[in-house]
Amino acid sequence: MNQQNEGSFDIAIIGERINPGFKSTKALFDQEDIAGIQALAVKQAEAGASWLNVNIGARAKTDPQWMATVIRAIQDVTDVPLSFDFPSREVQRICLESYDAAKAGGRLPIVNSITEHRWDLMDLYGEFRFKVILMASERVEDGRALGNKTADEIHGTARRASLRLMGEHGLAADDIFVDMSVSAIIADTEGLNRATLDAIGLIGA
Repeated sequence: MNQQNEGSFDIAIIGERINPGFKSTKALFDQEDIAGIQALAVKQAEAGASWLNVNIGARAKTDPQWMATVIRAIQDVTDVPLSFDFPSREVQRICLESYDAAKAGGRLPIVNSITEHRWDLMDLYGEFRFKVILMASERVEDGRALGNKTADEIHGTARRASLRLMGEHGLAADDIFVDMSVSAIIADTEGLNRATLDAIGLIGA
């Protein structure tokens, strides 16, 4: 996030409603209600979203044309850039191929998300330009993905992966959004949320 003035920051909000995890949105997808999906996109844009997250669920892997149709339909009604939420490189490729940066005023989309263990999504960066959401919830150690549980582990992962994104792939710092969350607040029985807050403090130190 970019600092605007001393003591203030530019807060980026990602609209998350275009997701079948919401019952009403799932109904729009099931009915292939393009007008309804477009209206949902416009509503979030008018509410101040900086990006619109797009997730059509498992159908993205079996029906790539539907994924492309949804992306193009959203871009027909709003110039807010999009965030593509799917852990598959093949699906992300379809999303990036379908995205028209010109319709978003030249602004880049977001690939949501990468981890140290799911780095293959960055193979797309040579062909496409995008921003990334970097998950700091897990690290790779001896070839295995391990969940982070301490502030030092979370901070170390965020720092190491961010430097790799900038050094190996040429991303600017402003192209990297670090997701520090490691546990849902209501489900935290291990002090993980406290560790997350402490890790944020380490990053800001």
